[in-house]
Amino acid sequence: MIHAQEIKPFPFKTLELWEGPPLYPLEDLPEDDGTRQMSLMEYMDAVRKQRGLHMPKHSDHILKKVVFNEIEKIPGMWSTKATTNQPKFYQCVGIGVYKRTGKILPPKYLATIFKFGKDAIRNRLRNAILHKRLSPVEVEEHMWRWDFYGYIRYYRTPLKPWEQFVRKQANALDQKIYHDVEDSAIEDGEMMGVEEEYSPPQYYAQPLYSAQHPEKLHQNHQYSPPNVNQQGVQMSQMYPPRMREVPSLPTSNSSACEEKPGSSSSFAIDFEREMNQITYHATRIAREQPHRVKMIRKVLFDSVFAFDEKEYNSAGEVYRDLADRNPVRKFN
Repeated sequence: MIHAQEIKPFPFKTLELWEGPPLYPLEDLPEDDGTRQMSLMEYMDAVRKQRGLHMPKHSDHILKKVVFNEIEKIPGMWSTKATTNQPKFYQCVGIGVYKRTGKILPPKYLATIFKFGKDAIRNRLRNAILHKRLSPVEVEEHMWRWDFYGYIRYYRTPLKPWEQFVRKQANALDQKIYHDVEDSAIEDGEMMGVEEEYSPPQYYAQPLYSAQHPEKLHQNHQYSPPNVNQQGVQMSQMYPPRMREVPSLPTSNSSACEEKPGSSSSFAIDFEREMNQITYHATRIAREQPHRVKMIRKVLFDSVFAFDEKEYNSAGEVYRDLADRNPVRKFN
């Protein structure tokens, strides 16, 4: 049995907090004991013919950790923006997972598990920095409370520019400075290497919010409800667009990715419109009641991030949890 590998720093490089020893003991993971063998062609044939494939369940925690551990062994999958070798990398991960668990996972399932880990790590970092206002040391302690963190913390390395940006946003909010960051500034390096694991644009979903600059909350003027061209407060830098799953594995030895066609459901469109309305009304109320901006922001963050911590079955459960977590006190 083996543990998740401890991240090895570059020579003469100062250790980041997440590169240090585990704060809690790591769970043992199955190792490759040499009893299972599979060639690349055998793996591709099994995926193509859908023979003996395993569909991961929500409770497959060990399997997910093994996937994260195998991906960690291939820095090209998570430390750069290059996409050319992604299909080949997922094939290698799939073979490694099979040798350790006996389960054959096709690339699309591996990509879904990896996306779950990356999204979860970003959400928890955002929650800790923007919502809880934790220091870097406190952030690390907070992250270790998540059971999967010890096996995917290596992803904090490419997230470092994005994390620094989020912390700047948190500082700006504390100082009541409401501003936006131009896309060009991000492309020039501030957030390079974060969300571009699959850099071609076809792998990106449409962002939930528009790319327009927000109105400053202290402005006092008349306004009208948002429409297609006016969609409220810009949040795309604090909440990067989510990626679609990688395309299906090619049936040949070629490493070229084929575009997976996407479709916009009416549900997604309706949800986006509702979010635009919420943004509009939150901004309107903040302008009318500027002394309650801090409270409004906290309530919104609490409500959204609660779903990162627990699977709720009713709104009543959410309200009860929020009430328990937030005893009555006066906001500035």
